[in-house]
Amino acid sequence: MKTKNEVNNYEPNVVSDVTPKEKKKLNKKHKIIIAVCSIILAIFLIVGIWYLVERNVNKWDVKIGEVTVEYGEVYEPLLEDLVDIEKYSNVTSDNTTIKVNATYEIDLNNDNKPMVYYKVGDYDISISHKIEYKLFGATLFSSDDTKKVTLLIRDTVAPVFDENVPTEIEVYKDCEIENIEETFKATDLASITITIDKENIDFTKVGEYTTNVYAIDKHDNVANKEIKVKVIEPSITLDKTSFELTVGDTTTIVATVKGKGQDVEWSSSDESIAKVENGNITANKAGKVTIKAKANDVEAICEITVNPKTAEFFNNGSSSKNTNKPSNNGGNSSKTSSNGGSSNNSGNNSSNNNGGSSSSNSNQHNIGVGNIGKWFDSRSALISYYNSVVNEWNRKVDNGEISREEYRRKCPAGYECYSCSHCGKWTGNYKYQ
Repeated sequence: MKTKNEVNNYEPNVVSDVTPKEKKKLNKKHKIIIAVCSIILAIFLIVGIWYLVERNVNKWDVKIGEVTVEYGEVYEPLLEDLVDIEKYSNVTSDNTTIKVNATYEIDLNNDNKPMVYYKVGDYDISISHKIEYKLFGATLFSSDDTKKVTLLIRDTVAPVFDENVPTEIEVYKDCEIENIEETFKATDLASITITIDKENIDFTKVGEYTTNVYAIDKHDNVANKEIKVKVIEPSITLDKTSFELTVGDTTTIVATVKGKGQDVEWSSSDESIAKVENGNITANKAGKVTIKAKANDVEAICEITVNPKTAEFFNNGSSSKNTNKPSNNGGNSSKTSSNGGSSNNSGNNSSNNNGGSSSSNSNQHNIGVGNIGKWFDSRSALISYYNSVVNEWNRKVDNGEISREEYRRKCPAGYECYSCSHCGKWTGNYKYQ
């Protein structure tokens, strides 16, 4: 326990003057930390603003998912067709671009003129919207957003047949239908293939069939037309069906064949009268003959009359022709005279026969042989022989073997003929100018 004196000896603390302490300077490490924190804070601030803008301010979308355009259609997309511009008022034509990402193709129409279209396929349309955010005239950042709409280019239109295409066609038996694309024309933007259904047509049998013609474009659009097909028999026609020739003449017959085979088989009913080869006719002797042309088992005929070649002689520079048209006067001893008068030959009237062999009368004949010097079984045989003699003289003068004067003297200018009443054979006389 302290005494009183102890208490009185207590001395209070003396407060001395103290000056304020100086602020400590930031060292380099602290400065770096502060800078990093400031940068991070700025980044978070910018990201936060961008997030708010993208999620709220620049929020927009397309109003349709796809667009279908017909092949060949000129398509220019409009902003109001793709985006609800009343709902998204900040999406305008000034800050939005539209691009069609489709492939073009060049095709030829029916007149072979080039046409440029979007090629059939699946594409897209890009709608790009861009908005800028500024502060005191400076662009802080911009927002660029692109959305896409599917673009479908489709060809759904079938070809169209011309109005004047036939509803009925003919085809020859055993033949195929030809010129389909020329016969059944159709129009379309795309190239076309024309086909015909042949399954229900029997081309080997004549008849009438019902089938379909199809026009198919390159995108498989099909148009069909029902038609009738008549299978008919093949035919062959000649440009001449009858005419006359003179012995030694030549001419040509033209055959028109309609059917599978075009080869023509020619024939003559008597080649000694007229011969035919590939339609070329040669008249050999007087008479009538039938020329036949055959193709695809179908025949056509031409009747030809071959007349005798007339004798020709010269007198004072002029020429005359023997018509050689005999007539039978009848009677037991009948005569036919040509280019001369009649003659009553009761005896052996023989003279220069100019090519005929001489023959004397015998007990078999009641008349003598004429100056032709032969007996013939018929009048036509005699005439044929006479024509052969005249032809021989014609050949000689034409080839220059004899003179015109000799030809005039020696070539018969006509004839007369008569028959034997006992045996019926014929003989006659040459007539000279």
